[in-house]
Amino acid sequence: MAGRRGTIVGPALGESFAVRLESGSIFHIATVNIQDAAEPAPPQVSTAAAPMAAAAAPMAAAATQDDEELEFTPGQRVSILSPPALAGKQGTIVGPALGEAFAVRLESGSIFNIATTSIQDAEAPAPIPAAAPVTAPAVAAPAAAPMAAAAPQDDELEFTPGQRVTILAPPALAGRPGTIVGPALGESFAVQLESGSIFNIATQNIQDAAAPAPAQVSRRAGVHTWT
Repeated sequence: MAGRRGTIVGPALGESFAVRLESGSIFHIATVNIQDAAEPAPPQVSTAAAPMAAAAAPMAAAATQDDEELEFTPGQRVSILSPPALAGKQGTIVGPALGEAFAVRLESGSIFNIATTSIQDAEAPAPIPAAAPVTAPAVAAPAAAPMAAAAPQDDELEFTPGQRVTILAPPALAGRPGTIVGPALGESFAVQLESGSIFNIATQNIQDAAAPAPAQVSRRAGVHTWT
């Protein structure tokens, strides 16, 4: 993607920004890998040859080819294996994302960054569910029954698709309302703003739109602290 131009959509998780390319695709790019379009291009790396460097050139070329080969290619149809909320859905590869992940556009038009291990080609056979281990029947103690009954609740999502929420952070988005699109990588959710932009926001930085607004920031002696 080096050399491509785009437009900043807004801040993303970590030290990165959401950038919309001229094709319309949106990628999260680390801050160190972006520069203002008006700035001059960075200088090219010197390629002065030495005898040993010349001998190592074939190996370096082969390594570069392997590194540049993507496991999935833009436009490829894939099936999503996880997270559970998206498992079984099909989509189209938009392009590589940060880390070991790819941006996948679902048929609904929503775009999610999905880990490479959680995607497979749409033509590939569905994975075989792991067989449950055979264990001898055990008699559960009465006191353990309530805990066993509560276990299925672990799979419940803190927010559900379509739920209206308010963003608490980062500061550039604080206070804006949005709609939950679905779970994203890590402890975060994809939230669509009223402008149509979609951001991956950490769960701790989202609250239900019906919940009361958090306490205002107190400013005392020049130090900002959350109360």
